[in-house]
Amino acid sequence: MKLFLRLRPFQKAPFSAGFSRGLASSADSVTNFDALERKKFVPSIESFAELKQKIYGSDKSIEKMVVRTQQLNSEKDVTMIMNRNQSTSYNCSLHLNSHLHERSAFAFIRDINDRDELIEDSKALVYGMNTPLTKKCHVQFVEIANLEHVELVNEIIWRSMTFFLSAIVKLGFRNPPEILERKAVVEDGYFYVDVEGISGPELSPEELYRLNLFIKRDMIACNAFFQQLVIPDNIAEEYGIPTG
Repeated sequence: MKLFLRLRPFQKAPFSAGFSRGLASSADSVTNFDALERKKFVPSIESFAELKQKIYGSDKSIEKMVVRTQQLNSEKDVTMIMNRNQSTSYNCSLHLNSHLHERSAFAFIRDINDRDELIEDSKALVYGMNTPLTKKCHVQFVEIANLEHVELVNEIIWRSMTFFLSAIVKLGFRNPPEILERKAVVEDGYFYVDVEGISGPELSPEELYRLNLFIKRDMIACNAFFQQLVIPDNIAEEYGIPTG
């Protein structure tokens, strides 16, 4: 059974492939869980927490670092002192503008030098707003309504919605079905998850009511958010996680 949701893209723009499908792109990291499901490693709440502890360490140890931030289309940089492996782009945005955290879709993360200046030719990584920052860096926020990166904004949000729908399916049913595939088709304005283990050709009124209640109570009311892990090669190899 395929569960579809059809929405209109945030901005009108010609669709083209080739940009990052993940929430970050780096040669030395694996940043999405799609590939993990094809290996022995089984993504779960427990394994996510274990990996997060392995990558970022204990919350009890606090190390300060410099973070320079910039809104897209703004020439002004703001320097902040944040917590390494704990502070996120979202945390940085709260210090800049009361509405920036609501408008931002993601952030470009780039390296800064020993003088805390942006390294112009450094590679820009695409980070989710709730991804911990691991070293001093330059954070550039990209808002949802941004026209320069409209395709990337649409792709990231649509792909994120497939994970949101997957979470609803996996956690909202008494007997969770198996997720066979998730896909976002931005150019046609829809995304879906293909599931196995639901009886009948369509959901019953009781199942729809239960899912609706779950979304309101366990997603919206709890202000649930996405958090992305950027997994170094050595940890990925240790856990049998494919990179790339």
